[in-house]
Amino acid sequence: HEYWRTVDHTDTSVEFTGNWKPNLKPDKKCFMSSEMVSTTFGDTVTYTFNGTRARAYGRTGRNLGTFKVYVDGEYLETVRCNYAPRAQEKVFQTPLLPDGEHTLKLEKVKADFNGEVYIDSFSYESINNSKR
Repeated sequence: HEYWRTVDHTDTSVEFTGNWKPNLKPDKKCFMSSEMVSTTFGDTVTYTFNGTRARAYGRTGRNLGTFKVYVDGEYLETVRCNYAPRAQEKVFQTPLLPDGEHTLKLEKVKADFNGEVYIDSFSYESINNSKR
């Protein structure tokens, strides 16, 4: 069984640094009808969760930007958001991690596409999510 729970970007487990702003015209598919947008290199969003895996959801689209991904402080990979336009899209999922507290950090980087990046929500998997 997979036990996923979704949290909005406004949750206390999510921390934005830099020049993130609310998207004033969010897509109607956005979780909780809102998302954050950044156009500034170096802006970060960090999600702290207790479990085994996490996902970040945002937006993909033409000329959108790129994130460097860190899990528990270690650089993992760079992910591009420059794909078919979609809201509430999974932009990254961590590998399976030992059960416990982890951090997933996304950092906007300067890349081929210097467009904005969006963060909508996060989800995490934990065996504890099976309990109501």
